[in-house]
Amino acid sequence: MKHALFFVVWLIYWVALWLTRLEFEQSLTLEGMVTSLSGAWFLLGGLTLYLAGARLADSRLFVLALATVAILILLCTPLLLSSDVYLYAMRGRMVGIYGANPYRIAPVAFPEDPFYELVFGGWRPMLQPYGPLWTTLSGTIASTGSHAVEATLLRYQLFGTAGLLALGTLTLCLPSRTDGESRTRVLYLLLCNPVLLVEFVNNAHNDVWMIVFGFAALVAYERDHPALVLPLITVAGLIKYSFFICVPVACLLLLRERKISFRAFVGSLFAAASIAFLCTYPYFYGREFFEGVKEVARYQPLYASFPGGMVALAALGHTVAAKLPLLERLLPASPEEALFWGRALFIPLMLVSVYRARDLGSAFEHTLILSTLLLSAVFLPWYVTWWLPFSAVRHGTSTAGFWTAVALLAYHLRYATAVALPLVGGMLLLTLVAVRLFERWQVHQLVRAPVR
Repeated sequence: MKHALFFVVWLIYWVALWLTRLEFEQSLTLEGMVTSLSGAWFLLGGLTLYLAGARLADSRLFVLALATVAILILLCTPLLLSSDVYLYAMRGRMVGIYGANPYRIAPVAFPEDPFYELVFGGWRPMLQPYGPLWTTLSGTIASTGSHAVEATLLRYQLFGTAGLLALGTLTLCLPSRTDGESRTRVLYLLLCNPVLLVEFVNNAHNDVWMIVFGFAALVAYERDHPALVLPLITVAGLIKYSFFICVPVACLLLLRERKISFRAFVGSLFAAASIAFLCTYPYFYGREFFEGVKEVARYQPLYASFPGGMVALAALGHTVAAKLPLLERLLPASPEEALFWGRALFIPLMLVSVYRARDLGSAFEHTLILSTLLLSAVFLPWYVTWWLPFSAVRHGTSTAGFWTAVALLAYHLRYATAVALPLVGGMLLLTLVAVRLFERWQVHQLVRAPVR
């Protein structure tokens, strides 16, 4: 029933999208066409795997074939949805070619670089907000081989593709708790997922390697190698700082579940700190090292089109309470205040989440969702990729399909993920109600049927 419900929700989503002729910015462009076609590809491939999986000679080979076709198409397609890879290349060239420190010098200092005009104007005066390990990797990618724009972009895309394949491989390394068909389904949900394919293969987002190392920490935890958990989470955080939020979560869970002795725990912490020191030392020059992170973390008017969960909720509250002065006074007076209260609310909610979590995967999933909705000033569609692999492993088709639909709809809504979330959730809720009503009607018909 759950899998059938997943397909019903997807069909409703696509029918509603096309019948209403929503004229959003992305809908009539190459980006809108590719996201729509990739979503349809995902749905049709999933239906084939679900209906004919048992009759396929090797269903994993079928998944790999679908993924390979999608990867080749996306590698030959112009950049979609995001131009962040230009910024990666620009800062990578600053490190690998010009020998500059992107934590001290912004891209605006190199206007003659071929990537400078391709970088979004708002990012040019900003310092590096990503982790030092990514900065080193990016410098290597940008300075190795041809310096032509097309060749450099292809190297970043191939690096992102390698990350997606590594993520699929790690899912097969998890201890087998389910049958082969279910494991193949999880592999399909990751390797053939339109959001992961577009973001990691075509857009070459560096989030993929943050997720790979975070997922590797889950594999180490499940395979009883707890001493590797904190170092792997640290490596993930050194790609993008966002994953460092999972360090206290992992510490609390390891100690609570007594997965590791205190001596081994201290040794693991020391190893993690050593990795962080070695990666950070070449770029660190004082407190100003984190200036790029501060610029991204604070609320900016640029974020008004795709606000974070708490900021969007406060804006909705003010719209509803426009004629109720008393209620409006109780709401945050500004986006900055909404962000402050969201961040204050995050800590107790995270502690409750960790207390109730049964394993590291669920703790990661809940913490990353809460951090996106409460800590962040912005909720971009690809943030869904942070927890989608953990959701696919823990919950399977329905939950992974839900978050995929949220991200794809957000692309059509000009990155308004905070709007796409309740829309897809509302469709799911209505579908659930319809299914329950149908089941009750069936029971009623059976009760009324005459006994022969």
